[in-house]
Amino acid sequence: MLNSEQKTAVFRIAQESLTNVAKHARATRVKVFLRPVGAGICLEIADNGKSFRPGSKNAARKKQRLGLLGMQERVRLVNGQFNIRPEPGRGTTVRVTVPLTSAISGPDLLEQKTKGVAYGKNSSATGR
Repeated sequence: MLNSEQKTAVFRIAQESLTNVAKHARATRVKVFLRPVGAGICLEIADNGKSFRPGSKNAARKKQRLGLLGMQERVRLVNGQFNIRPEPGRGTTVRVTVPLTSAISGPDLLEQKTKGVAYGKNSSATGR
């Protein structure tokens, strides 16, 4: 079973992905799958829109990718995996896998998540 943090992360990622499709993709079709995989669940959202080129550097693309960075961060916080596969002219697929809840919760989970995480070039986070 997913804990509330995992449920929220999956919901917000689905919401952001569908918002991106509506705003940017010019898609005529989008498919959403949520299924069990191994010891977790997989959310997959695939559209048939225009997509984007990986590595493009214009300002609009950088702004758009902030949403992707937010999704990646949400997945990282629940120990999941994030994958995006853009295919220019053919669509984009976002795939997120989240493990089922572990026995770790509360302050211990926060400590585990913040150990060794670098937030800037010369900064770091520490546990309690």
